[in-house]
Amino acid sequence: MAATSTKTVPYTEAQVATLAEMKAANASIEAIAAAVGKSTRSVIAKLAQLGLYQAKSREKATSATKTKAELIHDISKALNIPFEDIQTLEAAQKGALQTLVAALSADH
Repeated sequence: MAATSTKTVPYTEAQVATLAEMKAANASIEAIAAAVGKSTRSVIAKLAQLGLYQAKSREKATSATKTKAELIHDISKALNIPFEDIQTLEAAQKGALQTLVAALSADH
């Protein structure tokens, strides 16, 4: 038996109008989806296609995080060891270096 595929029915003009009206009234995506009988993902995609939805921007935490070299400098200062003597720690995982810096900071 051949697998059957379900074809998604496109939005009707009435559904598109409902989307626009409810979005303008600041209705939740879940409420809009329930009103038009579509999934939340479908509603988000349609609103984005219509230019009525924009995903929340995600700020990168990279600007606040330190590089491995900066972490190693912190370790060298905390242990009073020249940076050059422990520079090979660059090969260590960043998470391990962050844990070490945190532990050294807690001690001081």
